[in-house]
Amino acid sequence: YGTIINIHVMRRQTQSGAICAFVEMADSTQAQSAIDALNLKTTIPPHSSPITVAFANANKPTQPTKDTVSEPKLFVGNLPPDVTEEGLTSVFQAHAAVDRVVLINRPSPTGNRSAFAYLKDTQGCEACIKELNGTYKFPGSEEVIVVRFADSAVQSQPKSYGEYSEPKLFVGNLPSEITEKELEDLFSAYGELDRVFLIGRPAPTGNRSAFTVFKSHDSCQKAIAALNNNHSFPACSDKIVVRYADSATGRKDQGWGQDSWGSAGSGWGGAAGGWGSAPSPQMSQIKLFIGNLPSSCTSEQLTSVASQHGQVTHVHMMHNPTASGAICAFVEFASPEQARTAMRALDGVYYFPDRDTPVTATYAKAKPGRGAPAEGADW
Repeated sequence: YGTIINIHVMRRQTQSGAICAFVEMADSTQAQSAIDALNLKTTIPPHSSPITVAFANANKPTQPTKDTVSEPKLFVGNLPPDVTEEGLTSVFQAHAAVDRVVLINRPSPTGNRSAFAYLKDTQGCEACIKELNGTYKFPGSEEVIVVRFADSAVQSQPKSYGEYSEPKLFVGNLPSEITEKELEDLFSAYGELDRVFLIGRPAPTGNRSAFTVFKSHDSCQKAIAALNNNHSFPACSDKIVVRYADSATGRKDQGWGQDSWGSAGSGWGGAAGGWGSAPSPQMSQIKLFIGNLPSSCTSEQLTSVASQHGQVTHVHMMHNPTASGAICAFVEFASPEQARTAMRALDGVYYFPDRDTPVTATYAKAKPGRGAPAEGADW
């Protein structure tokens, strides 16, 4: 019924002994064809009941468009197993200016590869989609490639800024030589600043990222409208990305000012226990949840990184990858101070070589018997 991008089988059985799975297809049209053909019409031995097939979350997905994305980023699927980033770049450069191409580490169940292509502007993205999606084949391959706007490029724009507890922006695509003073000079034109913070490690392209914190949400809105995909710095042709930081979401009544850098529900750490805040009673004081790890990451590699910030007493790897190929883990430290130090040093800052986005580090939920009932994932 179409091209399969990924399959994730959920092994936990229902009372009837059945299991379930997620199947990702190249586009929503193919997915709808599979639903029409299979839902309540196909049986898989030894079960006599027909399978149910529906869009995940009971919602038909909406394909991202140039009007809904915050950066010119494409998902590219159905690539041959031996594809290289250099070869893929040359294909896209025939139709648009390319910033970089990043292959997703983990192949799909068919053996095909996927990638993200970062272009200079959304017009170039549209040109590549028009010329390549469903038409281009790599030499020696019988399958056409899939090219569409990446789901992760969509910026969730609320009707108002009420969804955000902090007036905090993520700023990407910055030149490698950028200074915090230059960013302050640029953003101060849109309102009173609290702080500008450069993320320590550059992306694989050499570009930098930063967080900019204003005194008000109105200033955030003005800066986004004026600068996002509109401004570039001298000697750098890349347009900068300006959007609300993912870690700025949260309840407004837990907002800015309860402690030095954030609330009990948000802050620079992006979750409970951010920069400057203490873990809530439901959170472990010595155990961190680490997300956005490359699928190739081992417990030894993670221990090597985490132990630079404290004594690691236990690491538990979770090897079920997300749609982007990332995995996660729990890391336990010898003391709350060490866990806090590691969270500050890693969250939104540290990049593993196989990922183009930094890891996330937040306090893990506590086990029963350690001060609070567990409500989420744990080891």
